[in-house]
Amino acid sequence: ADVAALEVRVSALLDQLLDAFDGHSHSVQKTKKDIDGAINKLRSLALALRVRRGRVDAEVDALRGELVSSLFAAQRKNAKLTRLRDMQALLGKEIGLLERALDGLRWCGRVRGVVAEGGAQKIEEEVAVLLRDIEAAREAVQALEGRRESFAEEGRKIVAALRAPELLDSVNARTGELREQLIAALREEELAAARLAALRSEQALRIRLLGELRAVST
Repeated sequence: ADVAALEVRVSALLDQLLDAFDGHSHSVQKTKKDIDGAINKLRSLALALRVRRGRVDAEVDALRGELVSSLFAAQRKNAKLTRLRDMQALLGKEIGLLERALDGLRWCGRVRGVVAEGGAQKIEEEVAVLLRDIEAAREAVQALEGRRESFAEEGRKIVAALRAPELLDSVNARTGELREQLIAALREEELAAARLAALRSEQALRIRLLGELRAVST
């Protein structure tokens, strides 16, 4: 009963987060359209100034002022889009956590029910499902470990490049590009590590439930 009540609460919270994610998705699409409109306006203003190149008068001055204003407006819209994407990423992480928690609760309730019934055939069916899940998780862990290591290796190579004598203590376009690549590699490595931890936790739960079922069947 406690597990069932907790499952209901987690499911309700998950629905709230999914609704919030969908709401942000709508805002992202609207903001992207606004950015496209701002870019088109900037292109028109740049073209208008290009055909008036060499002129200095009130019309050109007004166009130049509108161009600068439009550039700042586009900058604000891009900043808004970044904030929305950051919020989506945060919600995505929280949704993943709740989905895994809900899956674990459902599996616990499912196994409890099978154990209470005590039917040998049903127990063997659930054992087979758990074994498939455990094997799938093992393969996913192996793939993620390779992905994480590839990003770790990429990060090591970038650090080595930044420490090269010709780039050490330099601040230029090349070092800026390398630092951006390093940040991306570190972020991907971090995300892979988090997913690995979650997968291993799911795998451990299924192994424990498998042990419970086998203990009943023997």
